[in-house]
Amino acid sequence: MSKFSIINYESGDSICECQELLGMMGEDQKLDSNGTRKHKVDLIGVNFTDHSNPVDMNFTKRKFEINSIDINVIDKNSTILGQYGMGVFESIPYLNQKNQINVQLLGLVEVSRRHEIKLWDILRSGKPSTNGIWHKMSYSERRAWLNIIRKYFICGNTQQKSIQKQSIIEIDGKYIFDSSSFFLSFGEAVNGPCGYFGAEFSGFADCISGIDSSVKNSPFVLKWHNSELSKKYLDKNSVLIEAVDCAADSARELNSVGEIPEIRDYSLIEVKTMFDLLIEIMGENGIDVELL
Repeated sequence: MSKFSIINYESGDSICECQELLGMMGEDQKLDSNGTRKHKVDLIGVNFTDHSNPVDMNFTKRKFEINSIDINVIDKNSTILGQYGMGVFESIPYLNQKNQINVQLLGLVEVSRRHEIKLWDILRSGKPSTNGIWHKMSYSERRAWLNIIRKYFICGNTQQKSIQKQSIIEIDGKYIFDSSSFFLSFGEAVNGPCGYFGAEFSGFADCISGIDSSVKNSPFVLKWHNSELSKKYLDKNSVLIEAVDCAADSARELNSVGEIPEIRDYSLIEVKTMFDLLIEIMGENGIDVELL
């Protein structure tokens, strides 16, 4: 079964589908024909859908002229679950040991996080019917799942529900260990399973500011159960570890592998705790927080 579809960004035409992707984290890089370092992404088990340019016996000697593509994550019904962009400089088909047609792409890809491509399989089986599928995930898996939920929302698979005046939103601190688990908890509390309500501080603030002004004049209430458990984890170091991880993501995006900063002891640096930052953002945007 194909898990991904490749679309020509400029024309919208379908190019091919494939079974797997390799290199989406930006970890594989290669020098192109001009000696410039580029991301290397391999499409495994390709089925070409552009029959106007059929593959012949000499396809391994050809280069396909593609500029920008959308890499769509699809389910068994070819519904688009999420999307990644890539600027392609070179694309070379080849055969693997299983005699499958593969295509190697060189360019700049919108990188995924660790575990992200594999975790899409959860949504290929259908949208979960209950909250908390991420509760037992590791830190890196939660970061990946949050990015998946963001892309799932962008592709129109979930909707933002309107929050009524004086509504009560409840989250449980025993599942909140970092910013990812906070945003996942809040998204589900507002919008149900796979609900999205921001994936970082600015996105969270944007989601809040998008609430109808009449609600802001009569703010809703967040009841944060077991808040002391969350406060223990959402400390100063968690802010800076998150910053390092974001810098690492950016480094891979910009082809700067090897320049990822190391995590150091930040205990003496004057920063607010993540807990205080979240409380501050909510307070500035008219949310009454009850710490329980």
